[in-house]
Amino acid sequence: MEMYIIKSGACLAILFLFYKLLLEKESFHFLKRCYLLAAIIASAFIPLVTFKTYVASAPVLDPGGTWMEIAQVSASGNDLWYNLLAGLYIAGVLIYGSRFLWNLHKIVWRIKAHQKVVEDDVSAVLLAEDLPPHTFWNYIFLNKQKFQKGQIPKEVYEHEKAHAIQRHTLDILLLEVLQIFLWFNPLIYMLKHAIKLNHEFLADRAVLERGANPATYQELLLGFSSGKLNSSLTNSINYSLIKKRFTIMKTKTNRTTTLFKALLLLPLSAFLLYSFSTKEVIHTTSHTENPEQLQEKATPKMVAAYNKWAKHVSENPDEAVEKRILERMKYIYSIMTSEQRKAAEEFPEVTKVVVIEIDEMRDSLATRKERREERAAIRREREIIKEDRKVLREDREAIRDERREIIIERRSSHGEVPPPPPPPPAPEVERIGQVPPPPPPPPSPVEAVKKWMEEGAEFFYNGKKIEGQEALNIVQEHKGKNLRVEVKETNTSKTVRLSDKKR
Repeated sequence: MEMYIIKSGACLAILFLFYKLLLEKESFHFLKRCYLLAAIIASAFIPLVTFKTYVASAPVLDPGGTWMEIAQVSASGNDLWYNLLAGLYIAGVLIYGSRFLWNLHKIVWRIKAHQKVVEDDVSAVLLAEDLPPHTFWNYIFLNKQKFQKGQIPKEVYEHEKAHAIQRHTLDILLLEVLQIFLWFNPLIYMLKHAIKLNHEFLADRAVLERGANPATYQELLLGFSSGKLNSSLTNSINYSLIKKRFTIMKTKTNRTTTLFKALLLLPLSAFLLYSFSTKEVIHTTSHTENPEQLQEKATPKMVAAYNKWAKHVSENPDEAVEKRILERMKYIYSIMTSEQRKAAEEFPEVTKVVVIEIDEMRDSLATRKERREERAAIRREREIIKEDRKVLREDREAIRDERREIIIERRSSHGEVPPPPPPPPAPEVERIGQVPPPPPPPPSPVEAVKKWMEEGAEFFYNGKKIEGQEALNIVQEHKGKNLRVEVKETNTSKTVRLSDKKR
């Protein structure tokens, strides 16, 4: 663990030095932001890369005459010093972690406790305190009195808005979390300072690209460069090094310089990967007859398969052996240890070697192809049957709907308006031969209209209101055919609608 921390720190130091010497004063700020974040990731992962080297070394004999492997013995450090350093590290983690949570709590409390004004996915939090403008995520913290009086310059608001839109808080949160666990590494503080300064470069460029006057904007920066310090989790316009920001505003980098410095990263990356990756040397003893076989050894299952083949070939010397089986036997025998070879069958003498004919393989492939085609044909037949069933189901539904419409038209043509209720059940016959009287026939359409006229019903024909006599004439003309009658009755009125239009 200690070696990993040293390598990671050295790697980060070289990458940061490259940034300070060649990149910090250039104007491609977005690429610089990507470089700084990539430097953190690279310094964390490069020491984890491992290159293995296999070295065959001679075995040694112990006093008992058996083989011994070359082993490395590492001495453990002083437990007291280790415990002290571990306790100091944990205390630092707790202190910095508590400070991070406290600062985060204060920001969340400010957001919840104060008035907010939302504009373009950015919320202005109006504070009673006279703090300089600062940003966290998509919240811009401003003095309420100055905001209501319009004393916050537009350029200042655009500067903070650029911090919010470009999500600079993500970079700061990443650095804060790293600082909790690497609080003892001064490079973390230097890197955090460089990232925050580059955020200011990005925000300054965003304001100038919106048409702000450089001279006026620089005066505003000087005016807001003093005040109370804000949380370490926020981007603030009163960040230091104003002179360096003014210099960067005037700097322009051509593409040739950018490309040249980007190409320099290739040899630098190769150097870091070679210098700070882990190199593992694996010593292998020469008690095997094939020391070049370093990564694979014959397993018991492989040895059992070899014994089976070798025994079969030895018992059947006149039988030809397939070439692929012979090659597999040679390979297993070549990676056996001396002990495995002593316990295994001797390698048999093979006089006849045959190769599987291509025609047989083709016949096998053809059979498989026919089976695949047969299965595909069955699937197609099933799909056709499924489609036929679907069509039949739709036809049955259409026929059912058509029958329903015919029945409705037939009932309306016979004047069954409204349809008569089902007849009541016939009473029981008291005496033999006594037949109950039949139910009275339903009234004809003309009689029904006359009855409705007496009851004072309102009549409509094809949506137009008509008199009762006119409705009676219409019913008589149609003689109950192709005429639809609808009756709507309430407690106080009755409405009769006649229509000869088809639905």
